[in-house]
Amino acid sequence: MAEARWQSGPGWRTWLAAGLALLVLAVILLARCAGDPGSEVAEDGAATPKSGNDSVVEAVPSNPAPAAVSAATSFVQAWLGHPPGQSTRQWWQRISQYAEPSFARQLELTDPARVPGSELRGGATATSVSSNRVVLRFDTDAGAVLVTCVRLGEPGAQGADGKESIATAAPQVWKVSDIAPGGVEQAQPNARAVN
Repeated sequence: MAEARWQSGPGWRTWLAAGLALLVLAVILLARCAGDPGSEVAEDGAATPKSGNDSVVEAVPSNPAPAAVSAATSFVQAWLGHPPGQSTRQWWQRISQYAEPSFARQLELTDPARVPGSELRGGATATSVSSNRVVLRFDTDAGAVLVTCVRLGEPGAQGADGKESIATAAPQVWKVSDIAPGGVEQAQPNARAVN
């Protein structure tokens, strides 16, 4: 004869499942209420880090600064424009006006005859944009190049050598701080053409 089980309500498994569900719900609610104390929400809804907190990545603005695009485009055109008979010094003088100081010094050692390509094909495509740094991709007849522009005059900014502060330059001036073959830096998934 089978013994009858004593049951006066839900089993222990039901109570355990209900308790775990309540615990998960409490954790989710606390996380939503607490938010991220290391960031602030801007008017456009993007999270930006508070001073001294680099744990939150700045949202990519919709477009790079027009002055950055202009400086990068002028630099690439001068970089590619090395007609026969032009001295290395003349070429350097043309490109150095668009380069930040430490990068301009590095470019003095460049032989313009070894620069691949001679013409720009199309406009710039932004691959990375922040308030003081823009990376733009340009297609040339010898392949793509990535040009990094920095906004001079930002406190704490550094030159291409990682040492020289460029904070003493005029504010809102964009200069090129690097040029690299198009495959060196990965393009952002939200890369967009800027013309």
